[in-house]
Amino acid sequence: MNPIVDDIENVLNLIVQQFKQYRFKPAYSYTGVKTTTQSMNDQYDAMS
Repeated sequence: MNPIVDDIENVLNLIVQQFKQYRFKPAYSYTGVKTTTQSMNDQYDAMS
């Protein structure tokens, strides 16, 4: 598997766990997802 794909899968799994943990705080979880996705994009841009 592509290492970047593995990283994305790991991040998505973490996000899913955060959603389960913070289901009662959807605004917080949504912000966390946006921030994580943005940082992943930044890392990907830096590598390419």
